[in-house]
Amino acid sequence: MKVIQIPALQDNYIYLVICEKTGKTAVVDAPDAPLVRQNVKREGLELVAILNTHHHYDHIGANEDLLSKQKLDVYGGVYDRDRIPGITHTLKDNDEVAIGLMKLRVIEVPGHTLGHIVYYSEADGVLFCGDTVFV
Repeated sequence: MKVIQIPALQDNYIYLVICEKTGKTAVVDAPDAPLVRQNVKREGLELVAILNTHHHYDHIGANEDLLSKQKLDVYGGVYDRDRIPGITHTLKDNDEVAIGLMKLRVIEVPGHTLGHIVYYSEADGVLFCGDTVFV
């Protein structure tokens, strides 16, 4: 797994999650579609999916724009299914998402929002936690 961190808005980040064996790429929590496209093009990647941790605009703001240019799988929590634009796959605790040969496990972490989820790669020891509040 390779991860590219892209600063967005004033205090957010977009993550490109890349399967190094296949080049297939997912974007995690993107508020800015032009930034995503610019980085995908510069790196020569194949964007195949959007992974949303929750429904707030600074995490889903790019969905509709990205989907207007290409077909993508859009993942989000089952409780956010009516609030995430373009959602194609609803996820619950312990579901798995495959991006190329990478596997990401879904963990439900309600708190910041009822439907908040995180994506965890056990193989790489990487967690995409959105706005999870740890107590």
